Amino acid sequence: MNTNIYSTIGRLIPKKIVNLFKKEMEYLDINVPEGSFVGFLFLFGLALSIGFAANLFLFFEINFFAGFFFFYALFIVGTYLWLNLAAESKGKFVEKILPDALQLVASNVKAGITTERALLVSAREEFGPLEVELRRAAAKIVGGITVQEALYGIPKKIKSRLLESTIWLIAEGIERGGEIGDLLIELADDIREQDSIKQEISANISMYVLLIFFAS
Repeated sequence: MNTNIYSTIGRLIPKKIVNLFKKEMEYLDINVPEGSFVGFLFLFGLALSIGFAANLFLFFEINFFAGFFFFYALFIVGTYLWLNLAAESKGKFVEKILPDALQLVASNVKAGITTERALLVSAREEFGPLEVELRRAAAKIVGGITVQEALYGIPKKIKSRLLESTIWLIAEGIERGGEIGDLLIELADDIREQDSIKQEISANISMYVLLIFFAS
């Protein structure tokens, strides 16, 4: 089926819904027009729901419209939640390796390497999605974009509040003429400390839950 049909259907869907899917698609780096993607999703879901509802009606005499609306809503909402969870998982992975990445970039900067080169050299395979974004940022800087603008593009592709705030602090530090190497090391240490505190709090909460359970 022609993709123009999908994009036409996508234009009929409320903009708020399309934008919700667009955001998750950006985080997952799905390079497909959001209108076409959502249009295909709604059309495919429509056909699938009609098939399920018809079978339920024929074999179990369940109301066709009730079955149709149930499966249609389940398919659309389920697909969105799947995209959301995938984006969250990607963000959590990046948060886990972020201190190591910052430390590596800081070491390269302190060694006298230019910022764009430091980002490129620090883009290691084990950093997963962050490797792609570091390379992308380095390429943008070489292309003439400022370091701050290139850095601000990273959180747009990775769903993480921690990464977003970290990038903002780095960009602010560069703009104010701070020593980027020292700043990166401090941020890496702060993130590790925050992670350690979160793990400690989580362990304490689990212990309290067990105590309450046994007491009850």
